[in-house]
Amino acid sequence: MNRALLVAAVAASSLLPPAPSSAGEAAPAALWQGFYGGVNWGVATGETKWSDPGGILAARTPRYPASSGQNGLFGGGQIGYNVTVGPWVAGLEGSGAASNLFGHAICGGALGAQDGLGWTCESNLRALGDVSGRAGYAVGRALIFGKAGAAIANEAFAVPVFVENHNGIRPAGGQTRFGWVVGAGVEYALWPHWSVKGEFDYYDFGPGQIGLYDPYYGDVSHVSVRHSVQLFKLGLNYRFNDEAPEISAPMLPILGDVTGEFGGRFGVTTGYFQKNLFAYSPTLVSRLAWNDLSAGAIEGFARVDHSSGVFVKGFLGGGSLFGSHMTDEDYPPVTEPYSRTLSQQQKGSNFSAVADLGYSALRGEGWKIGGFVGYSYYQQALNAYGCAQVASSPICAPSDNIPAGQLILSETEHWNSIRLGLAGDVMLTDRVKLAAEAAWLPYTKFGGVDNHWLRPDINPMTETGWKGDGLQLEASLSYFVTDRVSIGVDGRYWSLRTPTGYTQFPNSPTIQRMDFKSGLYGAFVQIGYHFGGS
Repeated sequence: MNRALLVAAVAASSLLPPAPSSAGEAAPAALWQGFYGGVNWGVATGETKWSDPGGILAARTPRYPASSGQNGLFGGGQIGYNVTVGPWVAGLEGSGAASNLFGHAICGGALGAQDGLGWTCESNLRALGDVSGRAGYAVGRALIFGKAGAAIANEAFAVPVFVENHNGIRPAGGQTRFGWVVGAGVEYALWPHWSVKGEFDYYDFGPGQIGLYDPYYGDVSHVSVRHSVQLFKLGLNYRFNDEAPEISAPMLPILGDVTGEFGGRFGVTTGYFQKNLFAYSPTLVSRLAWNDLSAGAIEGFARVDHSSGVFVKGFLGGGSLFGSHMTDEDYPPVTEPYSRTLSQQQKGSNFSAVADLGYSALRGEGWKIGGFVGYSYYQQALNAYGCAQVASSPICAPSDNIPAGQLILSETEHWNSIRLGLAGDVMLTDRVKLAAEAAWLPYTKFGGVDNHWLRPDINPMTETGWKGDGLQLEASLSYFVTDRVSIGVDGRYWSLRTPTGYTQFPNSPTIQRMDFKSGLYGAFVQIGYHFGGS
């Protein structure tokens, strides 16, 4: 996540003050005086740690401590009050958001046919909030702030156990938990009453004991859970200050030659992920294909241009996947006869970040083109539920042997890439702007984790791919509603692959060759704020 934080810092830096100076201007802090309220949204990532099990959770070959990562979206609102002393701003803020962060951890081993094939510790963060003190320093239109306070979360936990003919074993429970939060960000005044902000928050809940009730055995088992969450947040606030001063804060001298844009995008993406496993000879053994990976997506973006032609740009975003499907194929002679099973993809997510540094070598009135070098990170978490055989193999047959709600397989993919590309934009009219970029990925590395939840003898398996490459294309069309605010549409295409890769089964002395590929298509609506210039 350190790489993602660097991208967030680039985006936040663009929120520095652009407004022109004027005589008799108000102190910058006066913009922030009084009550305010607004909305927030963004992407979240977290980790759940399980330890100290009791009852049925400790009875059969437990694998604790256990941990799982989480990714997802959140959205909510905030209210607060600020007081000002000179350039300093202090206040109290309450915020809350609904979320959909899911995670799965390995917490049990092979138990035998009568006691289950595996245990999976599931966590779901459904909502969180905080009451925090804020302190900041006003510079021009910008307020740079930090926060700290008390936090609350509503979470659900479960440990489903697959036992043939006894599929009701599912110790589960929900809990409201308390913790703490720290954070920092930049808020930027667009107009006297309206402002936008970019913020990073870290929440910590636990450790704490939770009780999980099992309806099959009719008892409660306890386990200790600790949960941490990081939020990458965008927000929009309205200040209820009837005496709000007109914005006339001066620009910092160092920013006199800087222009730029920041904003948010909302849309949908669709994509795929496929991996092939080969035998020791170049014989295809198995193929897993995740298709139609559609998601609702949200992201924040920023670009800063210096008059010299140097620019930095980037974005940070993610999405929650809708339902789709996964196909698992196993081939002769290793698997006889040929097997093809179908599973439903649920509770998946993706996360992406890009940061670029470039130079616009060609520039004219209303247009520019430049090259850039940058970094791209893409992560996707996929979960397959149920298993139905559609060929003649006995695997997952009959079709009702494994219920549709049983988690059987997860895949977490990480792609790290170097970007080399060209980016340009042109004003088609005085209010319509076209922007496009193309990036070649000469170096792409893949890291994956495969969880076969009903095969604890091989769970987890790590996967590595290298000598990869890829292509990333993007274009947007924007309309300037005002001189500062634009709305528009954005389209994106990504293709990533690593033809050389491997994995190693537990207790195997040799590695097996693999290859990996992933693709993404996206369509967004966007709103941007443009700063600097006349």
